Amino acid sequence: MPQTRAACRATRSSRSRVTYRSQDSWGWRMGLVEREDEMRYTERLLESCAQGKGAIVVVSGPVATGKSAFLHLVTERAAELGWVVLDAAGAEVERSLPMGVVSQLFHGAPLPLDLMDELVRLLDEAASYALLSDSESREAQRERARVMHTLCRTLLAIAETSPLLVAVDDLHHADPASLQLLLSLARRCRGARVMLMLSESTNLRRFHPAFHSDFIGKPHSHLVKLGPLSQAGVAALLAERLDADAAGELAPRLHQISGGNPLLAGALVEEWAAAARGGRPPAPDEAPVDGEYARAVLSCLHRGEPHIRAVAEGLAVIGESHAPEWMGRLLRLDPPAVRDGLLALAAAGLLFDGGFRHPEARSAVVNDIDPARRADLHWRAARLLRDDGAPSVAVARQLVRAGQLHEPWTVEVLCEAAEEAQLNDEVDLAVQAYEAALRACRTEAETFRITAQLAQVEWRLDPAIAARHVGSLVAGLDTLSVGDRHVDWMVRFLLWNGRVAEAVSILERLGGDIECGREATSHSANRRLTTIWRTHSHPPLLDRIRPNPRVVSPPAIAGTPVGPQLQGAGSLAVVFTDGCSEEAVAGAEAVLQNSPLSDSSLARIVPALLALVYADRVDKAAPWCDQLLRESVDRGAPTWQAEFANIRSEISFRQGDLVAAEREARMAMERISMRSWGTAVGAPLAGLVLALTAMGRTDEAAEQLKHPVPEAAFQTVFGLRYLYARGCHLLATGLLPAALDDFLACGQLMREWEVDLPGFVDWRVGAATAGARMGQREDARRLLAEHQQRPAGRQSRSRAMLLVAQAELSDANRRATPLREAIDIFQGCGDRYGQAHALIELGENQREIGEHSRSRVTASMALRVAEECQAGPLVARALALNAGREKGEAWEGPHSLAGGEPLLSEAERRVVALVVVGHSNREIAEKLYVTMSTVEQHLTRIYRKLNIRSRSELPTALQDRAL
Repeated sequence: MPQTRAACRATRSSRSRVTYRSQDSWGWRMGLVEREDEMRYTERLLESCAQGKGAIVVVSGPVATGKSAFLHLVTERAAELGWVVLDAAGAEVERSLPMGVVSQLFHGAPLPLDLMDELVRLLDEAASYALLSDSESREAQRERARVMHTLCRTLLAIAETSPLLVAVDDLHHADPASLQLLLSLARRCRGARVMLMLSESTNLRRFHPAFHSDFIGKPHSHLVKLGPLSQAGVAALLAERLDADAAGELAPRLHQISGGNPLLAGALVEEWAAAARGGRPPAPDEAPVDGEYARAVLSCLHRGEPHIRAVAEGLAVIGESHAPEWMGRLLRLDPPAVRDGLLALAAAGLLFDGGFRHPEARSAVVNDIDPARRADLHWRAARLLRDDGAPSVAVARQLVRAGQLHEPWTVEVLCEAAEEAQLNDEVDLAVQAYEAALRACRTEAETFRITAQLAQVEWRLDPAIAARHVGSLVAGLDTLSVGDRHVDWMVRFLLWNGRVAEAVSILERLGGDIECGREATSHSANRRLTTIWRTHSHPPLLDRIRPNPRVVSPPAIAGTPVGPQLQGAGSLAVVFTDGCSEEAVAGAEAVLQNSPLSDSSLARIVPALLALVYADRVDKAAPWCDQLLRESVDRGAPTWQAEFANIRSEISFRQGDLVAAEREARMAMERISMRSWGTAVGAPLAGLVLALTAMGRTDEAAEQLKHPVPEAAFQTVFGLRYLYARGCHLLATGLLPAALDDFLACGQLMREWEVDLPGFVDWRVGAATAGARMGQREDARRLLAEHQQRPAGRQSRSRAMLLVAQAELSDANRRATPLREAIDIFQGCGDRYGQAHALIELGENQREIGEHSRSRVTASMALRVAEECQAGPLVARALALNAGREKGEAWEGPHSLAGGEPLLSEAERRVVALVVVGHSNREIAEKLYVTMSTVEQHLTRIYRKLNIRSRSELPTALQDRAL
């Protein structure tokens, strides 16, 4: 027997040592991090036990803090010292298996075969008594005690030959019969060479608390507590894989996420190391938290007791902490169990301040819950929150995930929450809530209403997504009534998608009570909608409605007081009727000041903004548009961004900032797809084509014109802009007949629709220019005369364009006057591109009549402005006028002294610029808001500095100085 025992001991010891070397690393070495003191203490106990002083050692600590690794190290050390080691581990699924843990102790134990046979017989007897139906009878208890006594005596006999270590991991999962044996051994091991080493997780509702107190309460018992790692401990863990600097830098982040739990920290290190192997190591604040961490989280939970997992699942489902009493109602647990669960989860490093330390931990727990149980938890949470008067958004979050919407109150709560989420820019939640509400609808009217609300929310994200509801909405149009708040949006929605017939049907059905003689102050839905779309996007719509409510045409509304809903469209109507009007500008600004951006206010904000643009008040429109665009970006609304970027592109083009106009037009087409633009696609395309054409990039503009435009787009004002832009491109590329056709087609529609405003689209100027170049000069003059009669301010950009076109048709000796006026107007409007164009026309005229010096100075001015605009064709013309001078040489800097200081002051340079283009002293004084005397004093100093005697010598002097 001694030889057999020695051979078995050698075999086991050898197997253990091999295992220890194979795990030489990471997994088990991390069990020693910040555990050195505990290990030394345990080794001293081993030495004492070997001398006959038995001990009970309970290793305690939160879940996954290295208790198993610590027991493994101790058993390996004992085996190396020649101890007989019997080890086992409790498991929740084996709690009901009698003697399950004790059976593990003897499985593969280094004991003689005859002894093993006897032990197996005794274990079978013990298990049989535990399974008896009358296991608590006196006879059963007596027999069970006899078996336990025999087993203990056998173990103590083994210890007489060699020190014995009995190690049981996860004692809290042990079956009662095994616990009985361990207790019996604990009572008898004090004077034997036996160490009973047990591990348990703290903060548990133990299955047998009485047994636990017996283990801890013995005189020869010892408690080894393992806590979470400190930040330095995590750094030490990292040092196994990284250099010291990297470990120190990464440790705070990993400690924060893991809470010092060695298992969680190890998983994070593994993920970081894997990411680092893939290339450049991520920054500490970008440390990956993914699969390994999620698996470690679940491992922590499955090592604990069921009520701990239940509490974790409840927290994961709710997403926020609640009182233990509330959580108990949700999970059907008593409050003390919930408190124990919360303490255990916090101790394990999963929770901080009542919530999960990292979102991935919560996701891992949620995804691990059985789908049916998860849905039930969400449903119960929704009902509890509703009963407690929680906000509708909180209730809706649970309802959306529950999928159980069989109670009538759910629809109302979901819709209320969706509207609140919409106002708070939680668009995804709003969409989810409306979709859930749709599944619970009980009537057609309710279905239509919620579908319309859902489509309106989705519109903010992408009109193409909202378009999926067109069919169902059209099918439910009969449920609309005059007072329905969805009427406005439904008409816009249908028209945007080219469903004109359905939009007309709504307006005809709901507008039957309108009579032509009624006052235009009526607020009926038909009148309100017709006004908005009549003046803004779909002018032909009005003519298709029967009866035809002409009382809301632009001329009628121009003199009519309107309510807040109509103010934006009303201001635009006034502009289309009267051109630039202070009344329209003030009304548009009032709308912009008093309309916070929302889905419902967009229908009045956009017309108000366009009213400022078409009234030639881009100075006022630009800051408003910039603010609205920034807000749209901040609030994550792609469709809003696209609409305001499109308007900003038109503003930038009117300011002569061609680069910005291109950038913003592209932004408009990138935020939502071309398909999403629907019938409005002509607007961003027009902005991009105009900018590219003006910059001389005609091939790129031609590519943009290849994009398909739906036929319905040409029944909108967006189509008018597209026709005009295409005409400008054809004009720039020399295709004059085609350009003329586009301009005339655009004009015909504008006259038919009563939106013939030059400030909107200057089609007559384009047509006159094309006609003049084709030799049709009389037709061109007639078009320009008509243009002059249309509503436009004396200082409007449209008038400046008219003056340039008229100059082209005038005799050479009469061109300078209209061109100088145009230059002044463009400068006042802030249109740098128009200013450069007019300057070049003036310079070419000056050269034609022999004023070569003056022509080259004017061209120098034009070159500088054209270069700022990046208008390639204008730059080329300006360089040609400069008669071979280097680009940029003529006007920029050589008007300075040798030391680099300017030769002329800023005021003197302004006077020079006006003198060069032919203004008199009186005109200069008026333009600069100074006296005649001041102008004369400036000229005197200029003559002295340039060594000339009169203004007639100024062009030559400037040319000689390369000014």
